Amino acid sequence: MVGKNNRHFNLKLKKNLTVKQKAALILGLSIFLTVALSLSSKMKDNRVTGITRPGPEETKEVELDAYESGKEDPVRLNLKINPRSYSKEEAGKILDETAEKLEELIKGDNTSLSDVKHKLNLKSSLTEYGVSAEWMSSDFQTLGYDGEVFNTDLGEDEKKSVTLLAKLRLGEEEREKTLDITVTAPVLSEGEKEKAKLMEAVNLAQGEEAEKDSFTLPKEVDGKDITYTLPESSGTPLIFMFLGVMGAVGVVIGDKKKKEKEQKERADELLKDYAGITSKLSLFFGAGMTVYGACEKIIKGYMMEKEKRSGFTRPAYECLSDSMNLIENGASEPEGYTRFGDKCGIREYKKLGAYLSDHVRKGTGDLGRLLREETRESFLTRKALVKSKAQEAGTRMLFPMVLMLGVVMAIVLIPSMMSFNI
Repeated sequence: MVGKNNRHFNLKLKKNLTVKQKAALILGLSIFLTVALSLSSKMKDNRVTGITRPGPEETKEVELDAYESGKEDPVRLNLKINPRSYSKEEAGKILDETAEKLEELIKGDNTSLSDVKHKLNLKSSLTEYGVSAEWMSSDFQTLGYDGEVFNTDLGEDEKKSVTLLAKLRLGEEEREKTLDITVTAPVLSEGEKEKAKLMEAVNLAQGEEAEKDSFTLPKEVDGKDITYTLPESSGTPLIFMFLGVMGAVGVVIGDKKKKEKEQKERADELLKDYAGITSKLSLFFGAGMTVYGACEKIIKGYMMEKEKRSGFTRPAYECLSDSMNLIENGASEPEGYTRFGDKCGIREYKKLGAYLSDHVRKGTGDLGRLLREETRESFLTRKALVKSKAQEAGTRMLFPMVLMLGVVMAIVLIPSMMSFNI
């Protein structure tokens, strides 16, 4: 029972918090976190006796505060930490091991260096020890510095031998390794072979007429007639089609959203006016006026207000005015009041129109009581609507406040976390 009461109290407390109280709560929480983190950083023993070096070919920067005995103010040191250096023996051993594994390290997608069809993996840095490598090829037109293989002009059984020199270095130590590379023809599909023949024929024709402003494309390759066309740019029409579809969808969705927003705003305006209309009807009807006379007096007051204020319009009064015009033009009162409720389009006005229509049609004597009840309920509804709008405004303000809290926490936490990363 106690737990249930506590939950009820907490729920009630959340609902009763104003925007200022929420802002104060968030600000207080951020101040608490700031003070707590500051105290924890002061209580923490941040003394260090050593610094871990970075990996090979990497450096890192570290900030340290150096305290001299007898002085309170520290000296801020900005250090650049270099990777570990190896002794001559260690470096030589690592280079020898790397040279032995060199074929496996560089062969890439090839089965071996004696059958190279694809690009070799000639990196400038090898293994986790930071061994640097330089590569020299005896035939750059077949095997490039970066390991690229140029073998498209080779026949099916044609091969080319290339000598690859690797210079390995670690610190002051160096090693050289010579590798024998055999470049073979690529494995081509029928389509790729056909394309290679066409490319060769076109390049040959271009070379034969190199001194002319244009050259003639070969009309025959391997005894087959060849015709050429420029590819159609089919992408552009599709782009316009896509943009058109997206634009149409955007217009439809935008129009739908606009109408929904307008309907909601109209419904809110109608609910705001409902309390005023029912209270005036109750007052005039209680003073002995007929329903028609009360409605006519309400419309006259609205028209006078409308003349005084430029652009002033209220949807509920406009609907009532149209219904009164309909009655004046020959429609019956019950029909006019029913049309009034239907034109407003929301439940409260449909109910009010039904009350007025029944009273005129049947002559029931409960209209005064019904109008008083509607007035009381309408004021409660209007109060709830105002409260809902206030809560919506508070919810919209909550996101910027949470965002500001995140920024404050980032300002506090990031320097603290960076100071621990030594």
